[in-house]
Amino acid sequence: MLWWNFLLQPLMTGLIIDSFDQLRHLANASKQDMEKRCIISDIERFRFDGFPGEWEQRRGGKYVWNYFQFIEWLQRQSPTDLSAPQMTVFACLKEDRTDFLPLGVFVAKQRQELQEPKKDEDVLNVLKSFMAESRGEWHRLEQEKAARAVHEQKFLLLMQRVTVALGMLPQPGGEDHDEE
Repeated sequence: MLWWNFLLQPLMTGLIIDSFDQLRHLANASKQDMEKRCIISDIERFRFDGFPGEWEQRRGGKYVWNYFQFIEWLQRQSPTDLSAPQMTVFACLKEDRTDFLPLGVFVAKQRQELQEPKKDEDVLNVLKSFMAESRGEWHRLEQEKAARAVHEQKFLLLMQRVTVALGMLPQPGGEDHDEE
């Protein structure tokens, strides 16, 4: 009895308290994660800031119950009664895959992208105008290059005339006569 009271009972009590402490830490970590991330899509809370009401629907795992109900409903249905998307989810569940979960995606963001297809068109228009502007600049540079070539030819011709006039070079088309 003495052995139990002084040695084993405190040891067993300490192990039990440590076990409950670890469970509490796991529960707190899980709760904090559920407050920061969507369980289904694994998206962090700040990504929902631009979509009012989206995070409130997902906070604390509320949204996950819709998936559980859907999975339960699928399991009670005959595979012949399922549509193609439902059959895909059914096959994923049968093979223990989670491919059907919208990881990194949420509906409000997809809706926004569908309602704002002009962004891609805007980028395309900006690129087209940049290309047109670049072509115009290229054409201007080509004209400057051609004008510069003409000026170079005129300058070389002028220099040749000056050197001929000064007697430094023979005249074009003329012959040098050596006096004997």
